[in-house]
Amino acid sequence: MLLVISFSWGCAQERVISKEQSLRQHYKDISRWVLPNPPAQIVQAELVWLNADSLADIILVSRNGKDSLHADVYLNGGKAEKYKFSLKENPALNQRLAEGVLYVSFGDIDRDGRQELILLTRENSGENNAEIWFNNGQGVFYQKKEYYFPKLPRGFDRAQFVDIDGDFDLDLWFTGENVLTEDGKPAPYQARLFLNDSKGGFKDQTELLLPPLPPGISFLSIADYDQDGTPDIFIAYAQGRDRLLINNGLGRFADRTEDMLPLLVDHTLHVDWADFDMDGDNDLLLVVMRDKDTDQKNEYSYFLENTGQGHFVKKVSEDLPTIPTRRVYLLDSNQNKIPDLILLTSKGPEIYTGKGNWRFKNETARRLPVSEVIREMSFGDITGDNSLDILSIVGKNKTAKLWISSFK
Repeated sequence: MLLVISFSWGCAQERVISKEQSLRQHYKDISRWVLPNPPAQIVQAELVWLNADSLADIILVSRNGKDSLHADVYLNGGKAEKYKFSLKENPALNQRLAEGVLYVSFGDIDRDGRQELILLTRENSGENNAEIWFNNGQGVFYQKKEYYFPKLPRGFDRAQFVDIDGDFDLDLWFTGENVLTEDGKPAPYQARLFLNDSKGGFKDQTELLLPPLPPGISFLSIADYDQDGTPDIFIAYAQGRDRLLINNGLGRFADRTEDMLPLLVDHTLHVDWADFDMDGDNDLLLVVMRDKDTDQKNEYSYFLENTGQGHFVKKVSEDLPTIPTRRVYLLDSNQNKIPDLILLTSKGPEIYTGKGNWRFKNETARRLPVSEVIREMSFGDITGDNSLDILSIVGKNKTAKLWISSFK
């Protein structure tokens, strides 16, 4: 399973453009010129920052067998090389990936501007381990012996970096859809939170900071929902009711689902956040799986409108597609300060530009290249123009495509 960390709306960079340029914005497929011969059977495709420049680099994690992965690391050649990517060999990392790794995540742990890796591994005992691999500043990864994580219970298979306590150091969340105790029963804590101590280590603070949670977690959407300046957590569930954890301002979370979320029981596939009505608080857009027999069989996505201080109500839009959808990404693609939507549907990607007041227009034909079905997207700035470009996993062969944003 691939988990894409949502940051495309929240981390969009400022760029001053004219109204005419905004209307001309579109994406160009430059894959064949800058990313020749990418691997097939990719399970993770990420735009990351690996060296001293500010341009996004690429990591493609592909599957070589049932339990074997391989990472292709590509460094951005910059303007001098016409943004062509060069492959960086990582023999030690790939030897470890070949031995059996569940998941790879990325984050700048030591605040040097270059991202490290965390690998989630599974031992023969069924327990999971986490390993941090450091970046040498040139996209080659290695381990430090002093970095150690305690073993995790069975079922944790995803990791996510986020600064929970506001100290500018990235902390670590671990989640899984069915986390078990040693005797095979559902664990009371289906997520675990490790705080970065700013001295080169992480400490498990789960029981101090998190409430117990039911099994079934599929995705976390982390943003400030109650306008107190600290991150809160919307938890999407594959089965059962989604949940909302509110930060008390000091990093301790309370489950406020009952009084702040509507009573909705769906199979939530993905979720992203943005301020759709421009009222100063963050709303949500969910994509869900539907059974053919349900009365809502054509409703594959809907909004949760934030009515103030993190209280949400369901809001349905006639502008959204009525076909199965697996992912949603929110960004300001045309730089007009109104959120746009990219939805990955069963027929291919679709882009809806925001018109304000919860209205959207499908502009796929003129803004996106013709594409096969896309499984996942990652966002970053390839060319240094302060606009978000897109790396995707595409088609039955699960290979990579790279699109850059253009205003010409």
